[in-house]
Amino acid sequence: MVFGVMLNRFDGRIGCKWIIILSCVFKSSKVNKTKRIEELTKKYADDTMTRAEYNEYIFYLKQSSAVEDLDKVLTNYWDGIGIRDDKKRNRKNKPIRSLLSIVGIAASIAIMITATILIFNNNKIEEVTTYATNYGETKEIKLPDGSAVTLNANSKIQWNNNWKDTDFRSVNIEGEAFFDIQHLEDDIPFQVHSKDVLIEVLGTSFNVNSRKNKTTEVYLEEGKVALQLEDSSNYLINMVPGERVKYDAENQRIEKTENETMTTSASWKNGVLNFKSKSFRDVLHELREIYGKSFECNDLELLKKPMYIGVPYADWEAVRQALELSLGVKFVKDGKRYKVERE
Repeated sequence: MVFGVMLNRFDGRIGCKWIIILSCVFKSSKVNKTKRIEELTKKYADDTMTRAEYNEYIFYLKQSSAVEDLDKVLTNYWDGIGIRDDKKRNRKNKPIRSLLSIVGIAASIAIMITATILIFNNNKIEEVTTYATNYGETKEIKLPDGSAVTLNANSKIQWNNNWKDTDFRSVNIEGEAFFDIQHLEDDIPFQVHSKDVLIEVLGTSFNVNSRKNKTTEVYLEEGKVALQLEDSSNYLINMVPGERVKYDAENQRIEKTENETMTTSASWKNGVLNFKSKSFRDVLHELREIYGKSFECNDLELLKKPMYIGVPYADWEAVRQALELSLGVKFVKDGKRYKVERE
């Protein structure tokens, strides 16, 4: 795997503090992530990288799309260092599968950055702290900066422990969470990364839902946030309270609605599963994500039926009974799944 190599390239000669204001990287400069990685890779190869740029480089490489981004960057780098045409043709027919294959050819990139261990000096700390919930579980979390997070079921966030050294706060999310961000006197930015959206914020309350269906939803309760799509360098979505933005990465579609509330967009935080204007198919998908259950429903008419119900957020058996009473259906257990039938 690419992230198996350790780097001890920097020594005491580099003592400048890493200060990265994320808005400068993602907003003001309008430089997309792949291009920025390309710039940093060249500086690494030329041995002109500063400590700040080194930390920024590692931050990028920790993202889920790092291998794909490096593939593009190093392909361009390959084409730019005068490799013979026959080798370039072979490369086009054989995509990069490991950074180690590049290391063997581009000697200036011989030692690449690990995504799991970062050594700045003799004091080693864990880069990230992971908070996670099981199916049917929610959790209240207090982050080291004073921010509060309510983590929904079957969800995970990772907190960057180097935030005091890097001068920005960063969280990666898989699943759903409600954030109440602590504003700090020195205005250290706070960012949330989902699989396809970057959320920039200083002090605010908002909900992020980024499950495995390639869709991210952001609801803003108070304050201001700016969303940037991970595959776009210059498209920003500025949100105001009461707005909800839904981004479908697979279909490249953005949907914004106004006058939303906690009840309509993040009711789970208040102990309610609110299924408003959702098809029964979508309801089953959410139940699968929250409780880890598998469902089978062959009634196409029922799957398309819009739902307008709310049930208490409780254990699966209590929710099952509430749904059966509300919808006039039965969840019949059949092995490892539930068959859904009309009564």
